[in-house]
Amino acid sequence: MAARGHAVLEGALAAEACQGNPNVFRVWLGSPTNGAGMLHLILHPEHFNEHSLPGIIADTFLEWSNARHLDSTR
Repeated sequence: MAARGHAVLEGALAAEACQGNPNVFRVWLGSPTNGAGMLHLILHPEHFNEHSLPGIIADTFLEWSNARHLDSTR
């Protein structure tokens, strides 16, 4: 499912399965158990209002996606 794309996957096993895929935007909520270097964004939900988390993740994803697009056009 991860290789196919257009999916939201949750948990340590999903993050591990997607590690080598450069087309996956990896987010972790809380303290990562391992492999934090392979994550694009780590958020500690207890420091945010729960309603702001989707926007923060979406904004960061858009920045990541735009940077990838700009890199591919150079």
